Amino acid sequence: MRLKNSTHETKESTDISRRIDAMYFNFKRRVDMIDNNLEGREQFGIAYGAEDLYISKKQVEELLNGKTIAVDVNCGEYSVFISLDDEEED
Repeated sequence: MRLKNSTHETKESTDISRRIDAMYFNFKRRVDMIDNNLEGREQFGIAYGAEDLYISKKQVEELLNGKTIAVDVNCGEYSVFISLDDEEED
């Protein structure tokens, strides 16, 4: 994602773009598969406001068919969208 001025990139927009890229990179690194138990959660790190979300096999099938799971967090304060990544992870 790049933040651009309509005619040229400014130093400020370049700096903001780098910060956005860094945030995205850090977020991507924090998505992981863990064991479904307290030890797995503790190893990953339980952050403030942590919640457990459960999806059904039907929802997994829908993800595989290109759908996105939309989650309302804290009565509309936040939204989370879960989609399959096109890139294969090692």
